[in-house]
Amino acid sequence: MDKSRSPESALGTDASEVDYSLIYVIHGDGNYLYHDQEGKRLQADQQQLEEAISVARQAKQGEVFIFHQQPEERFLWLFPKKDRRFLYFKNGKHIKSKKYSPENNQRHFEKEAAFYHQFRSSTTSKSVFLYYGHEIPSRKYKGYFQSRPQVNFDIEHFSAGLGLFLEDNGKFDLTVLSTCDNGTPKVVSALQGKTEYLLASPENLHLSHIDSGGLLQLEQPDNSIAEISRTIAEETYDRLTNFLQTVVTITIYDMDGIQSTAEHLLTGYQRYSAGQADLSVEQENTDCATLPFWDDDSGNWEGVEVLFKAPAFGPQANRVTHSGWGCQL
Repeated sequence: MDKSRSPESALGTDASEVDYSLIYVIHGDGNYLYHDQEGKRLQADQQQLEEAISVARQAKQGEVFIFHQQPEERFLWLFPKKDRRFLYFKNGKHIKSKKYSPENNQRHFEKEAAFYHQFRSSTTSKSVFLYYGHEIPSRKYKGYFQSRPQVNFDIEHFSAGLGLFLEDNGKFDLTVLSTCDNGTPKVVSALQGKTEYLLASPENLHLSHIDSGGLLQLEQPDNSIAEISRTIAEETYDRLTNFLQTVVTITIYDMDGIQSTAEHLLTGYQRYSAGQADLSVEQENTDCATLPFWDDDSGNWEGVEVLFKAPAFGPQANRVTHSGWGCQL
């Protein structure tokens, strides 16, 4: 390599090809502190960052973009520091690191998408988007970003931001929402046209952590996205059910196959919720199939693959199935 040239210009001459792109967006601008079984204080977002870097170093046939949305501090209480972190790996090698700040309070992922388009390879054939964070609100909500309390964020903002990564009506092969309570008719409807498959939890997800090591199956191009999605879901399910006594539910949605189902369920839920007391974004989900608007004969069970373990106690303890769709009571 010509040492007189910058990493950016040298990157543009790199002829090595990649077969797939992984994009990790890790929300860290919130309360992610927890204690392990030994009482050690840990940050869930930091743990996920370490896993993403581990996957990136093993992705010999791919490229990996990692965005860690850390809390934004201000210099002299006025000027934002560049506290978010961007890492780029290609063929298992760490190519680029950069700190940055969000450019727009209304258009989420604008800066992240700009970095993606700047550095991404033109040879990639598959792409996966992974989001790690708290539940994405179903309606506009201030306070999701603790250091930016004036900023609204909801699933519509998220969907619009996701679209900034896509070109020419393209789709992600898989989108992973490693969050609580986002396997819902509204979320699925909002993400239609942006991803072939969606992996999400319709109820609580312990520490909002879905394992992503299974994505390394992309190193063998014969593995399908459906198979890889199933591997990720099963590995996460197995890990969580080994120690959790609470409910574990993970759903894989075939987005092309469930578009009409999602719209049907969303309409039914909106009619149902209109007659209820005001629903809070803090409320937890329940299985949509337990609510009065559900119709077993309308195909609501098709196009979804559900991994479900009932809790050891409480009103759901005797349940053996879950529809894969979450709704707020």
